[in-house]
Amino acid sequence: MFSVLMSIYKNDKPLWLKESIDSLLNQTLKADEILIVKDGPLTKELENVLNTYHDSSIRYLAFPENRGQEICLKEGLIDCKYDLVARMDSDDISHPDRFKLQFEAFKNDPTVDVVGASIIEFDETIADAKTIRKLPDGGDELRRYAKRRSPTNHAAVMYKKKSVIDSGNYQDFLWNEDYHLWARMLLYGCIFKNLPDILLYVRGGKSMYQRRGGWTYFKQDLKLQIRFYQLGFLGLTDTIINLLLRLPIRLFPNKLRRWIYETFLRR
Repeated sequence: MFSVLMSIYKNDKPLWLKESIDSLLNQTLKADEILIVKDGPLTKELENVLNTYHDSSIRYLAFPENRGQEICLKEGLIDCKYDLVARMDSDDISHPDRFKLQFEAFKNDPTVDVVGASIIEFDETIADAKTIRKLPDGGDELRRYAKRRSPTNHAAVMYKKKSVIDSGNYQDFLWNEDYHLWARMLLYGCIFKNLPDILLYVRGGKSMYQRRGGWTYFKQDLKLQIRFYQLGFLGLTDTIINLLLRLPIRLFPNKLRRWIYETFLRR
C-alpha cells in the first residue's frame, strides 16, 4: 500500500493538472491514496478540474493561505496514511508502469529508502520530448554524483515516509528543498536506488531554465553549498569546485544556460 503526494497552487494550469491526475489514475498499480495539498485558495478553473474526480483514493489537505511548496510537502508527508509515498508534480505525467516498477523495487530490496527513475523533458506535448535525465543506479557512484548534483529526480521518486521524516523532513530551502533533503538522507545512511526506466514526463521549456538563473538563484545556490559544507556533506575542496562550476551558470543568459543543460547535463 502506498500514497501519492501532490501540491497544487493557484497559478497551476487546469489542463496540465488534469493530465497529471489522469496519469495517476491510469496506473497499472494504482495508489491507495492520492493526497492533494492545496497551497492556498485555488482558481475556480482548478477547483472545477478537481470536482470532476470522484475516485475514493483522492483526498485533500487545504491551507487557507499560500505557504510554499516545502511546507506543503512537509505537512502533506506527515498526513500521508502509508509508509511508502510517491511524489508527483501537478504539471507532470507519470508513465503507466511507474508505480508498479517502483513498488516492485522496494519489495525486491527492503533496505532501500528512495527509489527514483529517469525522466524525459518536453515543451508542449510528450511527442516533443527529447532530453533525458538519467542518474547513477546507486551505491558509491550515486554518492559521488551527489557531491556535484542532485542524486535523484525529485518529481519521480517513491520513498519511505519514516526515512524522510527521520532525516529531518522537507525544510525551508527555496528551489533546493529536495537536494537539501537528499544530502541529509545520505548523511543519515539512507539507501538510494534509481531505476533506468523513463517513468515520468516533465514539462521543461524556457521557463524551467529561467527559474534556474538570476541573482536570487545564484544566492540560493551559494547558500546551499555553504550549508552542505556545514553539514559535513561536502569537504572544502568539493565546496570550492561546486562554487566555481555552478554559480557562473546562474548568471548566464537563459539561452546559453539551456544549451549547457541540454548539451552537457542531459542525454
